[in-house]
Amino acid sequence: MRSTIVEGTRRVVELCRAHGVGRLLAAELRRRVSRPSVAGRPLSEDDPLGWDTPDDDRCVYHQAKRQMESLVVAGGLDGGPAVSIARLFAFVGPGLPLDRHFAIGNFIADALAGGPVVVHGDGTPVRSYLYAADMAAWLWTILLDGPAGRATTSVRSDL
Repeated sequence: MRSTIVEGTRRVVELCRAHGVGRLLAAELRRRVSRPSVAGRPLSEDDPLGWDTPDDDRCVYHQAKRQMESLVVAGGLDGGPAVSIARLFAFVGPGLPLDRHFAIGNFIADALAGGPVVVHGDGTPVRSYLYAADMAAWLWTILLDGPAGRATTSVRSDL
């Protein structure tokens, strides 16, 4: 997983530089892989993510995502394209699997089946979802008008 993320990113930056690409939008899906709370409060996007054990798959995934961000920003500073990074959070829209581990897909499947909408857990987590078409519009906005060299722009629905 790490080599796919890191080497794939390195190759994209090299291709952009070789072909004179002026702007690059690096979009990454953010997966919650961190502890459920920090000092007794819910996590925010600004909290450090990851795990303490480097051999844990969750840690490897997160480390690779951080390295990907560093690679595209460095590539933009070294004669490469102007880079914006979009961190993508919870989305809903056409094509979302209704039978997988995505909570919103399970909620929709429950409603379509006419049954109760089942929420697993104690009800304390709060999540909002952004519609896929709105996500696409924001990605175009970030690519065309986003600040170059900015490390991240979070693309999500506000609560």
